[in-house]
Amino acid sequence: MIRRSIAPTGILSGVLSAVLAMVVGCEQPVKTPTTKPTESAKPNHDRIGDVIRRDPVGYLESCLDRCKKIDAFTTTFYRRERLGIVPALRPVERILAKWRRSPLSIKFDLPDDTSEYAESAYVEGQNDNKLKVLPRHGLLGLPPTVGSFPVSWSLLFHKAKNPITDFGPQRMLERTLYKIGLARKEKIPGQIIEYKGVVELQITGQVAHHIQITNPNHRDFPHAKQNLYIDAELQIPAGSYLWTKDGLLDAMYLYADMKPNAQLTDADFTIKGPPKKAPPSKAKPKASPKPAGGKPEA
Repeated sequence: MIRRSIAPTGILSGVLSAVLAMVVGCEQPVKTPTTKPTESAKPNHDRIGDVIRRDPVGYLESCLDRCKKIDAFTTTFYRRERLGIVPALRPVERILAKWRRSPLSIKFDLPDDTSEYAESAYVEGQNDNKLKVLPRHGLLGLPPTVGSFPVSWSLLFHKAKNPITDFGPQRMLERTLYKIGLARKEKIPGQIIEYKGVVELQITGQVAHHIQITNPNHRDFPHAKQNLYIDAELQIPAGSYLWTKDGLLDAMYLYADMKPNAQLTDADFTIKGPPKKAPPSKAKPKASPKPAGGKPEA
């Protein structure tokens, strides 16, 4: 029998590869289906679809105009982001959100035990323009207490990709249109905007117009692709999925149960605490749904 020895360099190379895999993650592209074809389409959806095909940017600008007419709203906000010094995709967060235009006021209630925080609130001009946060658990078993922090700390400590002051369909759409305008202004080739039809969002079940934006391979465009969804009834954003150049899901934002121009008072933007038991989620993700086009989004 011939015995073959393994060279020490081979062992070292294998160990280093394993360590690197753990550090970097060696993550495979997320094959998260985001939508499925829907039978809920109505005749007026086809008409609007034709408008989008002819002028997608003009249509998005009209959606932005509608957003600017909303002075307050409540929504169930679903957020999933890739965060951390070594970026990793975090679990989906369910957030019961309230928003008011003037003074800019945002309140997040995070009812699920998986969330690190129970409540957060921001009111422009109050509390030195700092964000109030109530953690779900206190230190050393003590009751949690409300803390105040600069709004930018959520980005600094990798708690979110955007500050709470950038929350909402209007700001999301403004960021999208800014990137579209940047490509045109700087004459950066390669951006493709396509209308993909009427679909049903997996998590929320909303019927939406699907607009896919493929971005240029350029330093100013960190996301290779954006799947943008416009609520078929409200004609404002229902959500967005952002994909990295490696085909990984970088962020997901969905706005469900949207109630535009809700009647909100100052009391709606105060932290009530302590955390209470989470009410059940109304969202019922479908089992293995197919995205628009019949293939997983990647």
